[in-house]
Amino acid sequence: MTLVAAILPAAGQGRRMGANQNKLFLPLNDSSVLEETLRKVISHPQICHIYLVYAQEDQEFLNSLRPLPDLTLILGGERRQDSVAAALTQIQTDRLVERVIVHDAARPLCSTELISRVIRALEHYPAVIPVIPLKDTIRQINGDQVKMVNRQDYVATQTPQGFHLSPYWQATLQSQQEDWDVTDDASLLEKTGIPVHLIPGEETNLKITTPLDLEFARFLSNHPFNQ
Repeated sequence: MTLVAAILPAAGQGRRMGANQNKLFLPLNDSSVLEETLRKVISHPQICHIYLVYAQEDQEFLNSLRPLPDLTLILGGERRQDSVAAALTQIQTDRLVERVIVHDAARPLCSTELISRVIRALEHYPAVIPVIPLKDTIRQINGDQVKMVNRQDYVATQTPQGFHLSPYWQATLQSQQEDWDVTDDASLLEKTGIPVHLIPGEETNLKITTPLDLEFARFLSNHPFNQ
């Protein structure tokens, strides 16, 4: 059985939530968003260790998590890619695995099956990301020019995203040396010429960004939906 490490970026500000604290500490149901995501990830039989990346101002909230087994807390950086790089540096030191997944801590409804599909695909591909088709009509805005584009040419990306550690680490080092600015983990490998393999994601694997997202996540967690 292939074992992987999981990186959970949790150092974002979450300004669109409008709360006076990190959105990850808001209640989902009986636990916080972060606790629910951790429960989902840590219970997967192929995930041997979790690297949770946090912001300095949230350190006090995370003290209760320190005793958890197979969990390492990593102080994050200014950008998401800096935070993930900090976790990768520790993974390189620990040398526990050759493959990693990166999962948004704000996606607590990711299914165990989706995690498994990402890990299985890593048997054949160096980089794997789940995607879902777009449903809305899409228009491209370029100054005063607006035109409709074919939505079938586009997909929305999700996490967890999976990577072979060696090329991912090399891409991370190159991004630091050349000061790349990316918002998607897979973009690092794409910029080095490594192709990314797409697998079907899940519509219910939403990222909690706004208050409406949180209410919808609470509804979905109480009304499981089999896709």
